[in-house]
Amino acid sequence: MTTIISTIAPVFLVILAGFAFARSGLMSRTAETGLMEFVLRVGIPALLFRTMVDARPPGGETLRLWGVYFGALVAIWLLSALVTHFLLRRPKEDQPMVGMSACFGNIVLLGIPIVLATYGPEAATPVAVITSIHTALLWLAATLHVETVSEHGRTTTRTLLRELAVNLLTNPIILAILAGTLWRQTGIGLGMAPRAMFDLLAQAGVPCALFALGLSLRDFSIRGQVPTLTALLLLKLVLFPLLVWVLAFRVVPLDPLWAGVAVLFAACPTGVNAFILAKQYGRVINSTSGAVALGTALSVGTMTAILLLISPS
Repeated sequence: MTTIISTIAPVFLVILAGFAFARSGLMSRTAETGLMEFVLRVGIPALLFRTMVDARPPGGETLRLWGVYFGALVAIWLLSALVTHFLLRRPKEDQPMVGMSACFGNIVLLGIPIVLATYGPEAATPVAVITSIHTALLWLAATLHVETVSEHGRTTTRTLLRELAVNLLTNPIILAILAGTLWRQTGIGLGMAPRAMFDLLAQAGVPCALFALGLSLRDFSIRGQVPTLTALLLLKLVLFPLLVWVLAFRVVPLDPLWAGVAVLFAACPTGVNAFILAKQYGRVINSTSGAVALGTALSVGTMTAILLLISPS
Protein backbone atom coordinates (compact mmCIF):
# COMPACT_ATOMS: atom_id res chain seq x y z
CA MET A 1 0.00 0.00 0.00
CA THR A 2 2.85 2.38 0.84
CA THR A 3 4.45 1.72 -2.55
CA ILE A 4 1.18 2.45 -4.34
CA ILE A 5 0.65 5.70 -2.46
CA SER A 6 4.23 6.74 -3.18
CA THR A 7 3.50 6.13 -6.88
CA ILE A 8 0.15 7.93 -7.02
CA ALA A 9 0.83 10.85 -4.68
CA PRO A 10 3.53 12.66 -6.71
CA VAL A 11 1.45 12.37 -9.88
CA PHE A 12 -1.60 14.07 -8.38
CA LEU A 13 0.49 16.57 -6.42
CA VAL A 14 1.96 17.84 -9.71
CA ILE A 15 -1.59 18.12 -11.11
CA LEU A 16 -2.65 20.00 -7.96
CA ALA A 17 0.33 22.32 -8.31
CA GLY A 18 -0.68 23.12 -11.88
CA PHE A 19 -4.25 23.82 -10.78
CA ALA A 20 -3.02 26.06 -7.94
CA PHE A 21 -0.77 28.04 -10.28
CA ALA A 22 -3.66 28.50 -12.71
CA ARG A 23 -6.23 29.61 -10.12
CA SER A 24 -3.77 31.97 -8.44
CA GLY A 25 -2.93 33.66 -11.72
CA LEU A 26 0.76 32.76 -11.51
CA MET A 27 0.52 30.98 -14.87
CA SER A 28 -1.13 32.83 -17.73
CA ARG A 29 -3.31 31.22 -20.36
CA THR A 30 -0.58 31.94 -22.88
CA ALA A 31 1.86 29.90 -20.80
CA GLU A 32 -0.76 27.14 -20.44
CA THR A 33 -1.26 27.01 -24.20
CA GLY A 34 2.47 26.87 -24.85
CA LEU A 35 3.05 24.13 -22.28
CA MET A 36 0.14 22.07 -23.61
CA GLU A 37 1.46 22.41 -27.16
CA PHE A 38 4.91 21.25 -26.03
CA VAL A 39 3.38 18.21 -24.33
CA LEU A 40 1.16 17.18 -27.24
CA ARG A 41 3.49 18.13 -30.10
CA VAL A 42 6.96 17.43 -28.69
CA GLY A 43 7.25 15.73 -25.28
CA ILE A 44 4.81 12.82 -25.56
CA PRO A 45 5.48 12.27 -29.30
CA ALA A 46 9.23 12.05 -28.52
CA LEU A 47 8.50 9.42 -25.86
CA LEU A 48 6.32 7.37 -28.20
CA PHE A 49 8.71 7.68 -31.17
CA ARG A 50 11.61 6.40 -29.07
CA THR A 51 9.41 3.63 -27.71
CA MET A 52 8.37 2.38 -31.15
CA VAL A 53 11.97 2.47 -32.44
CA ASP A 54 12.99 0.12 -29.61
CA ALA A 55 9.74 -1.87 -29.37
CA ARG A 56 9.65 -5.62 -29.82
CA PRO A 57 5.99 -6.49 -29.11
CA PRO A 58 5.30 -10.13 -28.16
CA GLY A 59 3.72 -12.05 -31.01
CA GLY A 60 -0.04 -11.58 -31.15
CA GLU A 61 -0.10 -9.47 -27.99
CA THR A 62 -0.99 -6.28 -29.86
CA LEU A 63 -4.21 -7.73 -31.29
CA ARG A 64 -5.16 -9.25 -27.94
CA LEU A 65 -4.60 -5.91 -26.20
CA TRP A 66 -6.75 -4.10 -28.77
CA GLY A 67 -9.42 -6.79 -28.43
CA VAL A 68 -9.53 -6.51 -24.64
CA TYR A 69 -9.41 -2.73 -24.34
CA PHE A 70 -11.59 -1.73 -27.26
CA GLY A 71 -13.93 -4.70 -26.81
CA ALA A 72 -14.64 -3.47 -23.29
CA LEU A 73 -14.94 0.07 -24.62
CA VAL A 74 -17.63 -0.97 -27.12
CA ALA A 75 -19.54 -2.73 -24.34
CA ILE A 76 -19.42 0.36 -22.11
CA TRP A 77 -20.47 2.61 -25.00
CA LEU A 78 -23.50 0.41 -25.69
CA LEU A 79 -24.32 0.26 -21.97
CA SER A 80 -24.11 4.06 -21.78
CA ALA A 81 -26.67 4.33 -24.59
CA LEU A 82 -29.04 2.05 -22.67
CA VAL A 83 -28.49 4.01 -19.45
CA THR A 84 -29.14 7.29 -21.29
CA HIS A 85 -32.43 6.03 -22.70
CA PHE A 86 -33.90 3.86 -19.95
CA LEU A 87 -32.48 5.26 -16.69
CA LEU A 88 -31.71 8.90 -17.40
CA ARG A 89 -34.65 9.34 -19.80
CA ARG A 90 -32.61 11.67 -21.96
CA PRO A 91 -33.20 12.12 -25.71
CA LYS A 92 -31.37 9.82 -28.09
CA GLU A 93 -29.30 12.76 -29.38
CA ASP A 94 -27.50 12.79 -26.01
CA GLN A 95 -26.27 9.20 -26.35
CA PRO A 96 -23.02 9.96 -28.27
CA MET A 97 -21.94 12.56 -25.70
CA VAL A 98 -22.65 10.23 -22.79
CA GLY A 99 -20.82 7.42 -24.59
CA MET A 100 -17.79 9.62 -25.28
CA SER A 101 -17.67 10.77 -21.64
CA ALA A 102 -17.91 7.18 -20.42
CA CYS A 103 -15.18 5.87 -22.74
CA PHE A 104 -12.72 8.63 -23.66
CA GLY A 105 -10.15 8.64 -20.89
CA ASN A 106 -7.42 11.19 -20.33
CA ILE A 107 -4.77 8.63 -21.25
CA VAL A 108 -2.18 11.09 -22.62
CA LEU A 109 -2.00 13.68 -19.83
CA LEU A 110 -2.77 11.35 -16.90
CA GLY A 111 -2.66 7.72 -18.05
CA ILE A 112 0.84 7.73 -19.52
CA PRO A 113 2.48 9.36 -16.45
CA ILE A 114 0.75 6.96 -14.03
CA VAL A 115 1.57 3.90 -16.13
CA LEU A 116 5.23 4.87 -16.46
CA ALA A 117 5.45 5.69 -12.75
CA THR A 118 3.98 2.28 -11.95
CA TYR A 119 5.70 0.00 -14.45
CA GLY A 120 8.65 2.01 -15.75
CA PRO A 121 9.82 2.27 -19.37
CA GLU A 122 8.92 -1.38 -20.05
CA ALA A 123 5.27 -0.26 -20.23
CA ALA A 124 5.88 2.20 -23.06
CA THR A 125 5.14 -0.35 -25.80
CA PRO A 126 1.57 -1.25 -24.69
CA VAL A 127 1.04 2.46 -24.04
CA ALA A 128 1.86 3.18 -27.69
CA VAL A 129 -0.28 0.28 -28.90
CA ILE A 130 -3.45 1.68 -27.28
CA THR A 131 -2.63 5.33 -27.90
CA SER A 132 -2.02 4.75 -31.61
CA ILE A 133 -5.71 4.27 -32.43
CA HIS A 134 -7.50 5.55 -29.32
CA THR A 135 -8.37 9.13 -30.30
CA ALA A 136 -9.12 8.48 -33.97
CA LEU A 137 -11.29 5.45 -33.20
CA LEU A 138 -13.37 7.20 -30.55
CA TRP A 139 -13.95 10.30 -32.65
CA LEU A 140 -15.03 8.09 -35.54
CA ALA A 141 -17.40 6.18 -33.25
CA ALA A 142 -18.83 9.39 -31.81
CA THR A 143 -19.37 10.93 -35.25
CA LEU A 144 -21.06 7.78 -36.55
CA HIS A 145 -23.27 7.65 -33.46
CA VAL A 146 -24.25 11.31 -33.87
CA GLU A 147 -25.21 10.67 -37.49
CA THR A 148 -27.18 7.57 -36.50
CA VAL A 149 -29.34 9.29 -33.89
CA SER A 150 -29.65 12.64 -35.69
CA GLU A 151 -32.87 13.41 -37.50
CA HIS A 152 -30.92 15.28 -40.16
CA GLY A 153 -27.69 13.32 -40.45
CA ARG A 154 -26.17 13.90 -43.89
CA THR A 155 -22.52 13.03 -43.41
CA THR A 156 -21.45 10.52 -46.04
CA THR A 157 -19.11 7.59 -45.53
CA ARG A 158 -16.56 9.32 -47.74
CA THR A 159 -16.68 12.43 -45.56
CA LEU A 160 -16.25 10.39 -42.39
CA LEU A 161 -13.27 8.53 -43.85
CA ARG A 162 -11.73 11.80 -45.02
CA GLU A 163 -12.11 13.30 -41.55
CA LEU A 164 -10.53 10.19 -40.03
CA ALA A 165 -7.60 10.38 -42.47
CA VAL A 166 -7.07 14.06 -41.66
CA ASN A 167 -7.10 13.24 -37.95
CA LEU A 168 -4.51 10.51 -38.44
CA LEU A 169 -2.23 12.60 -40.63
CA THR A 170 -2.30 15.72 -38.45
CA ASN A 171 -2.11 14.18 -34.96
CA PRO A 172 1.50 14.48 -33.70
CA ILE A 173 1.09 11.53 -31.34
CA ILE A 174 -0.15 9.18 -34.05
CA LEU A 175 2.49 10.47 -36.47
CA ALA A 176 5.22 9.83 -33.89
CA ILE A 177 4.05 6.24 -33.42
CA LEU A 178 3.92 5.64 -37.18
CA ALA A 179 7.32 7.28 -37.71
CA GLY A 180 8.90 5.24 -34.93
CA THR A 181 7.45 2.03 -36.34
CA LEU A 182 8.74 2.82 -39.83
CA TRP A 183 12.18 3.80 -38.50
CA ARG A 184 12.40 0.51 -36.63
CA GLN A 185 11.82 -1.34 -39.89
CA THR A 186 14.94 0.26 -41.39
CA GLY A 187 17.10 -1.43 -38.76
CA ILE A 188 19.24 1.69 -38.41
CA GLY A 189 18.34 2.44 -34.80
CA LEU A 190 19.10 5.71 -33.04
CA GLY A 191 22.61 7.09 -32.69
CA MET A 192 23.97 8.19 -29.33
CA ALA A 193 23.25 11.90 -29.76
CA PRO A 194 19.72 11.53 -31.23
CA ARG A 195 18.82 9.01 -28.51
CA ALA A 196 20.04 11.38 -25.81
CA MET A 197 17.92 14.15 -27.35
CA PHE A 198 14.79 11.97 -27.42
CA ASP A 199 15.49 10.85 -23.85
CA LEU A 200 15.61 14.45 -22.64
CA LEU A 201 12.41 15.41 -24.47
CA ALA A 202 10.60 12.29 -23.24
CA GLN A 203 11.66 12.91 -19.64
CA ALA A 204 10.32 16.46 -19.86
CA GLY A 205 7.05 15.35 -21.45
CA VAL A 206 5.63 13.40 -18.50
CA PRO A 207 5.85 16.03 -15.70
CA CYS A 208 4.85 18.77 -18.14
CA ALA A 209 1.77 16.72 -19.09
CA LEU A 210 0.69 16.49 -15.46
CA PHE A 211 1.26 20.19 -14.80
CA ALA A 212 -0.57 21.11 -18.01
CA LEU A 213 -3.51 18.93 -16.94
CA GLY A 214 -3.67 20.85 -13.66
CA LEU A 215 -3.61 24.15 -15.52
CA SER A 216 -6.41 23.06 -17.84
CA LEU A 217 -8.76 22.14 -14.97
CA ARG A 218 -9.47 25.82 -14.28
CA ASP A 219 -11.77 25.76 -17.33
CA PHE A 220 -14.00 23.01 -15.91
CA SER A 221 -16.47 23.09 -13.06
CA ILE A 222 -18.45 20.49 -11.17
CA ARG A 223 -21.95 21.02 -12.46
CA GLY A 224 -24.68 19.24 -14.38
CA GLN A 225 -27.65 17.05 -13.53
CA VAL A 226 -26.78 14.78 -10.61
CA PRO A 227 -28.15 11.54 -12.15
CA THR A 228 -26.29 12.08 -15.43
CA LEU A 229 -23.03 13.09 -13.75
CA THR A 230 -23.25 10.12 -11.38
CA ALA A 231 -23.84 7.74 -14.28
CA LEU A 232 -20.85 9.14 -16.19
CA LEU A 233 -18.55 8.76 -13.19
CA LEU A 234 -19.68 5.19 -12.46
CA LEU A 235 -19.32 4.13 -16.09
CA LYS A 236 -15.90 5.71 -16.56
CA LEU A 237 -14.18 5.25 -13.21
CA VAL A 238 -15.69 1.94 -12.08
CA LEU A 239 -17.38 -0.20 -14.73
CA PHE A 240 -14.94 0.37 -17.60
CA PRO A 241 -11.77 -0.54 -15.65
CA LEU A 242 -13.49 -3.48 -13.94
CA LEU A 243 -14.61 -4.91 -17.28
CA VAL A 244 -11.11 -4.52 -18.73
CA TRP A 245 -9.67 -6.18 -15.60
CA VAL A 246 -11.97 -9.19 -16.01
CA LEU A 247 -11.10 -9.56 -19.68
CA ALA A 248 -7.36 -8.91 -19.31
CA PHE A 249 -6.69 -10.97 -16.19
CA ARG A 250 -9.40 -13.62 -16.24
CA VAL A 251 -10.66 -14.22 -19.78
CA VAL A 252 -7.91 -13.72 -22.38
CA PRO A 253 -5.48 -13.37 -20.42
CA LEU A 254 -2.83 -10.84 -21.41
CA ASP A 255 0.77 -10.49 -20.33
CA PRO A 256 0.48 -9.07 -16.76
CA LEU A 257 2.26 -5.82 -17.65
CA TRP A 258 0.13 -5.27 -20.77
CA ALA A 259 -3.00 -6.14 -18.79
CA GLY A 260 -2.07 -3.64 -16.09
CA VAL A 261 -1.59 -0.89 -18.66
CA ALA A 262 -5.01 -1.64 -20.18
CA VAL A 263 -6.74 -1.48 -16.79
CA LEU A 264 -5.01 1.75 -15.75
CA PHE A 265 -5.87 3.39 -19.07
CA ALA A 266 -9.50 2.32 -18.68
CA ALA A 267 -9.52 3.82 -15.18
CA CYS A 268 -8.45 7.27 -16.40
CA PRO A 269 -11.08 9.98 -15.84
CA THR A 270 -12.96 11.56 -18.73
CA GLY A 271 -10.69 13.48 -21.10
CA VAL A 272 -11.22 16.91 -22.59
CA ASN A 273 -12.17 15.50 -26.01
CA ALA A 274 -15.53 14.45 -24.56
CA PHE A 275 -16.15 18.06 -23.54
CA ILE A 276 -15.14 19.25 -27.02
CA LEU A 277 -17.72 16.90 -28.55
CA ALA A 278 -20.42 18.10 -26.14
CA LYS A 279 -19.65 21.75 -26.95
CA GLN A 280 -19.59 21.01 -30.67
CA TYR A 281 -23.15 19.65 -30.64
CA GLY A 282 -24.48 21.68 -27.70
CA ARG A 283 -25.60 18.66 -25.65
CA VAL A 284 -24.73 17.31 -22.16
CA ILE A 285 -22.23 20.17 -21.75
CA ASN A 286 -22.58 20.71 -17.99
CA SER A 287 -22.45 17.03 -17.04
CA THR A 288 -19.46 16.42 -19.30
CA SER A 289 -17.62 19.36 -17.72
CA GLY A 290 -18.43 17.91 -14.32
CA ALA A 291 -17.18 14.48 -15.39
CA VAL A 292 -13.81 15.98 -16.39
CA ALA A 293 -13.40 18.04 -13.21
CA LEU A 294 -14.89 15.74 -10.56
CA GLY A 295 -13.64 12.62 -12.33
CA THR A 296 -10.05 13.87 -12.16
CA ALA A 297 -10.43 14.59 -8.44
CA LEU A 298 -12.07 11.23 -7.68
CA SER A 299 -9.50 9.33 -9.74
CA VAL A 300 -7.01 9.81 -6.90
CA GLY A 301 -9.03 7.22 -4.99
CA THR A 302 -10.15 5.04 -7.89
CA MET A 303 -6.64 4.81 -9.37
CA THR A 304 -5.30 3.78 -5.97
CA ALA A 305 -7.98 1.09 -5.72
CA ILE A 306 -7.19 -0.15 -9.23
CA LEU A 307 -3.48 -0.37 -8.41
CA LEU A 308 -4.35 -2.43 -5.33
CA LEU A 309 -6.48 -4.69 -7.52
CA ILE A 310 -3.80 -5.35 -10.13
CA SER A 311 -0.81 -5.38 -7.80
CA PRO A 312 0.90 -8.81 -7.75
CA SER A 313 1.22 -8.58 -3.98
